Amino acid sequence: MIVFGVGASAGLGGAQCRRFAHVVVDGMIEGDQLLSRFPGAKDRAGEDGMLHPDVIADGYFALYAQPRSAWTLELDLRPYKESL
Repeated sequence: MIVFGVGASAGLGGAQCRRFAHVVVDGMIEGDQLLSRFPGAKDRAGEDGMLHPDVIADGYFALYAQPRSAWTLELDLRPYKESL
């Protein structure tokens, strides 16, 4: 679970609004640790079979930057191709 501090002041107390979110990262993350421990994983997963760290970060930022008028508290991140 992650918490975002929005920092909106309200009245004299300066209360902050908090957003809670549940993020599921369901898949192999294409990073140095995984690729060094499992050298054939990228080939077995194929194109679009792994999650890229930059795209995961984009998902977290989109969750943070969403407007108050329509927002979600849950985000599932999965690769396009899920099975090996």
